[in-house]
This record gives sequence, C-alpha cells and structure tokens, in this order.
Amino acid sequence: VRSPVFLIPVLEPNYSTTMIPSKGRDPEKQEHLTPLVILAGWLGCQTKLLDRYAKLYQDIFNGCTVLRKIASPLMIVMAATTKTANAQFNNLYNVKSMEDFAKDIIREIATIPCSCILFHCFSNGGCFLWESIRGLVQTDLKYDSIKNNLCGIIFDSSPAYYSGCDELFHNAFKFCSSSDQTKIRNYIKERQISAGIDSFVTSSQKRSQDYWESMKNCDFPVQSLYICSRNDTLTPFEELYELIQYRVTTLGSDRIWCTIFENSPHCRHILTHPTQYRDIMELFLKSCLIKNANARDDEVTLENTNSTILVKEVKFPSLL
Repeated sequence: VRSPVFLIPVLEPNYSTTMIPSKGRDPEKQEHLTPLVILAGWLGCQTKLLDRYAKLYQDIFNGCTVLRKIASPLMIVMAATTKTANAQFNNLYNVKSMEDFAKDIIREIATIPCSCILFHCFSNGGCFLWESIRGLVQTDLKYDSIKNNLCGIIFDSSPAYYSGCDELFHNAFKFCSSSDQTKIRNYIKERQISAGIDSFVTSSQKRSQDYWESMKNCDFPVQSLYICSRNDTLTPFEELYELIQYRVTTLGSDRIWCTIFENSPHCRHILTHPTQYRDIMELFLKSCLIKNANARDDEVTLENTNSTILVKEVKFPSLL
C-alpha cells in the first residue's frame, strides 16, 4: 500500500503559533481573538459526527470557535439540480434555499469576533454551501469584512463530480433517512412533471457542469487544501485530480495543496488515517495563519523557539 501523497509547501509542524497585533491595532481587543472555523457537513451528516473535527481544530489552534452547519438532504438535492431558488418548491417542502441558508450563516459569522475564518467543506453537501457563501461575499460589498478575513478552505472528499441525475448522484441518497429519501424522490418527480423529464434532465446536467466549472475556476484569493482518496466511491478520483492539477497549474502550489490517500472511504479520512490527517491539517492551518498575518502586517510567535519573526520574511518552497 502506498503512503499518502503530500503535494504541499514545506513547513515544520512542531510548533504552535500566537498572533501578535501589528502597530496601530488595539492589543486589548486583538490578543484574545481566536480563529473561527465553519464545518459544512456532507449529505446525511449528523452534528455529532463533526465533533471529532471540531476537537482537531481546537487542539491545533489551542482554542477556536467552531460552527457546525449541515444543509438538509433536500436542500442539497435542490442545489444540485438548480442554482436558482424556486420559491414554489421551497414553500411546498418547507425548506430553505441554499442561498438563504448561506445568508443566515454569514449573518451569524458577522457577530463573532475572530482572528481569521476557515471553511471546511465535506463532500458536495459542504461544497454547495461554500459555493453560495462564496458567491455572496464576492458580489456584495457589505460582506467584505468576511471576505477579507477568510484565510483557508479545506475540501474534504470534495468537490464530487456528478452529471445531472446519474447513478452516482442517486447513490448518495442511500446515506439519508427513509423520510428524507421520500422527500427527495417526491421533489424530483414534481420537478419532472412541472418542467418535463427531458427539460429537467437537461437543466440538471447543465447545473452540474456549471457547478464543476465554478469549482475548477474559482479564483478566491485564499489557500485551499484538497483531501481525497483514490478509491472514494462517491467522489470520483480522476475528475477531482484533474481539477486539482488544473488549479495548481493556474494558481500555484503555494495556493493549492493536496493530500491523496490510497485507500480511504468517503469523508472518513480522519478515521482511516488519523496521524497523517492531523499532520497535513496542522501544516496547512499554520501556513494559513502565517499568510493571513502577513497580509495584515502582524507577527507570529513560534512558541517552542521563543522567537518572533515577521511573517513577511517567511518563504515556502514548492514541491511541485
């Protein structure tokens, strides 16, 4: 069995970081701020299943605020088949659109003081939510503070390539409760009746293509880490790896990081490879903190060496 592949910049993991405000900033207001992490769960995820990830972030950061956000299965399926919210179906099934869910989360984020923001999305359930949040913060000036404070995105078993209503798309429904599966089947049937089967299939396929292109060509100016597996049955490896390679080529290996496991189930990498998972997360998150401080002209203290460095002086050679 081959070891995990790390396509990452080099950074020593054996230290912890403390943010030191730059001149002109109020240390009384800054010194106790910690990172804010948003965990966006997969289709069929439960809040308790995100606890191990929250603990990992707490351990690495020595304290942080963690929000666990899980879109309902029907909300995810609606987002997978059309990006434009349909009030008729949202009201019929009493479910929010993904965009409205994203707006609620952004409003909550705006109330939480933090040193920086990180977004961790699992499978397409998390990616559809990230897609909506990204669209809002990129186009609306009132969200600039959130956009400017976002310093890292982790794509965990995501994004997953799908094509409209193919077998892979339906296989994901198996992880939902029977009641959620019934809602999904009824929704798809209603959409097919309303639009016609051919039209529904065509529009769903176009939506999947647009989604994939948006994930591939996203130029959001923060570091991204992709954690994936060659034998993931719900996130096809070849398509995802092509996307990652394209993003490394266009944006650079300092912006796009990747960890590939040889044998690890969908959204279970933290369980099948706990040591490697923690190592890559620690490397990536500390790099995000340093780059975020660099952008703000702050300093970072490496506590085990009792030294303070200006992050502008830190360079990360590429392995690619």
